[in-house]
Amino acid sequence: MRILLSTLLTPLSFLGGAFIGAVIQAPISAAFGRRMATATAAVLLVVAGALMAGSVHIAMFIVARIISGVGGGMLTSNCPVYMSEVSPPSTRGLLTSVHGVGITFAYIFSSLLALAFNFVHRPYQWRLSFIIFTVFALILLISLRFIPESPRWLTVRPLFSRQRYGLRQTGKGKIR
Repeated sequence: MRILLSTLLTPLSFLGGAFIGAVIQAPISAAFGRRMATATAAVLLVVAGALMAGSVHIAMFIVARIISGVGGGMLTSNCPVYMSEVSPPSTRGLLTSVHGVGITFAYIFSSLLALAFNFVHRPYQWRLSFIIFTVFALILLISLRFIPESPRWLTVRPLFSRQRYGLRQTGKGKIR
């Protein structure tokens, strides 16, 4: 019974967290910007990845899966909106659909890692995928330093200089 319960709770905890993350990302991105919402999600994913890799009890693992779901839900609902706001109209559909393709490739990569780690015969074998997961979340967090804030979000803010900066970075306007 305990194995059945943990087998059901692990994926359901991620999906429940993803639902929560998809819902809460809208007020976070409206108040603090799309980039900050993505950074919040990335921090949640780093924390969740570290907790999953270091979990010593099924309850700790399930809590980490919920946190991971919140971060994943925030990213899944926030990133396509951000990409549509920063991309030029001529490539908007292509760039927005890249997000879905990226998720598919991430699932494939994750499955290949699971297959590769299947041949590691050590007690930490199952933790290796979560370590890789944490590395990619850290890369996302670091990369946010180099991308502009959404011009749409900047236009509803009273800080015109930040708006000019965002439009200049995305190439969506000729501002002198």
